[in-house]
Amino acid sequence: MRVIACLAATSILLIGALTGCASDPKAALVGSYKADVNTLVVPAAAKPMEKMLKDVVGKMELKLSADDSFSFGGGPGQSLTGKWKFDEKTVTLTPDKNQAGAKEVKLNLSADKKTLTLEQENPAGKMSLGLVKTS
Repeated sequence: MRVIACLAATSILLIGALTGCASDPKAALVGSYKADVNTLVVPAAAKPMEKMLKDVVGKMELKLSADDSFSFGGGPGQSLTGKWKFDEKTVTLTPDKNQAGAKEVKLNLSADKKTLTLEQENPAGKMSLGLVKTS
């Protein structure tokens, strides 16, 4: 009888650890993301510049912090900072007000929450780039 009670208690603890303490969705997003140049899609008008674009975006990193702040850029002096929020399918980056001309950026969130996709319309057409979680 004592063995059964121990097994039951262990099972309850294990189930609680696996389900009852499900990870916070926000905590799953916190971390660093690196641009995956293999996911870069450029419109036909930008094809002649594709290699240069891959070189530039290959240096891009996004860091989402637990305090709702973010940094996004490709190196010193080329960084966008501000606050981030999310819903089921989108991560929204809102730049700090002191960054003139910077606009809100929306990233599509993959189902596994490990990839964010930036899609942007510009005069050349629609571009997209995947950012993959690295930590």
